[in-house]
Amino acid sequence: MEDQLRVMQEKYIHELEVRHREAERANQLKTQFLATVSHKLRSPLHTVIWFAELLAEETEDSLNEKQKRFISHIHKDSLQLLHLINDLRDLSKSEAGRFELRHEAFHVEAVIQETSFVWLRATEKSVGFIS
Repeated sequence: MEDQLRVMQEKYIHELEVRHREAERANQLKTQFLATVSHKLRSPLHTVIWFAELLAEETEDSLNEKQKRFISHIHKDSLQLLHLINDLRDLSKSEAGRFELRHEAFHVEAVIQETSFVWLRATEKSVGFIS
């Protein structure tokens, strides 16, 4: 009976080790995927941002207010998308053990305004926050 239990225990331990290696490999592939996707999305997005800035500067007098507003939306949303992509890149760096922290100055007012916007949008959609 003890031999059978030992054999079963060894079998389960081996199975756990195999599953653990598979999970580690899947996590590594996910991290590589996030790094690749964030890199591939950044290049075309920088082009969109650059052209939006160029249009806003070069054609300011020739655009009507509606067109100016559209370009402003394109630019603002592109920057927001770039921020999300950078977050993906940072996540993949963190998971790969290559994340670096740096001190950076920021405007508290801008953070408060952004947070207020998120809070307002969440309230409009009846989304609650757990504190």
